[in-house]
Amino acid sequence: MYSLKREVYGKRIKKIFSSFSFKAQMFQTALLEIQSMLYEVENDMEKLDIIQFLIKCVINDICASYAAKPIYCHLERNERLTVFPSITDTGEKGEVDFTQTPVLSFPWENKKFRNAVRSFANIGFDKSKYDGMVTYFKDLNFAIVMTHYHSTAAASVIRQGTAKACIMDLTTGYERYTTDGAQYFLKEEYITQKKKIDIYDTYDYRFAVLFSLGQMQYDIQKKLNKHHKW
Repeated sequence: MYSLKREVYGKRIKKIFSSFSFKAQMFQTALLEIQSMLYEVENDMEKLDIIQFLIKCVINDICASYAAKPIYCHLERNERLTVFPSITDTGEKGEVDFTQTPVLSFPWENKKFRNAVRSFANIGFDKSKYDGMVTYFKDLNFAIVMTHYHSTAAASVIRQGTAKACIMDLTTGYERYTTDGAQYFLKEEYITQKKKIDIYDTYDYRFAVLFSLGQMQYDIQKKLNKHHKW
């Protein structure tokens, strides 16, 4: 019995490290490609255009792949995880138009989600009846449905209607964290005696790529704003 438990535990550990390795490798590949695109571009405005285009590409890729999940695999509750480190709620409220803004949904009950999609395809999405809420990252023009609103998640997938939004800020995350694709961790200058360990596993390496692109965008915009003041 002991040897069997040890074998199972060993397989789980191996699977975890394999996942970390895969995410880190894919992240590094993406980062090298991004850096090669920016290498010969000297103008900051041109760099910003490239980065913003890549942000849209990554967001569209993420949203498309997760939209199909309820069709071909079983969903689990533990998929509703934090995708970025150190998210700050601005306290602002807004509204997201599903026809204009990419929205990632994390539904966790296949049957409810499929029923909602089928229903809205026939009668449309009535936000007064299904009062959902999304998390909106303004600098990325990207929203996530992470709460218990299957109806809102379904509406976002078929791109119908609008929903109320909590507006979030990633500035603190950009300034304090870095990533290797497998984890987010505090930059060395922010590590204190009281808080030596502050690590978040990345849910998907593509979120780490998106976070890094957001950091690049933030750094360039901050640089341009500083020069503009002068």
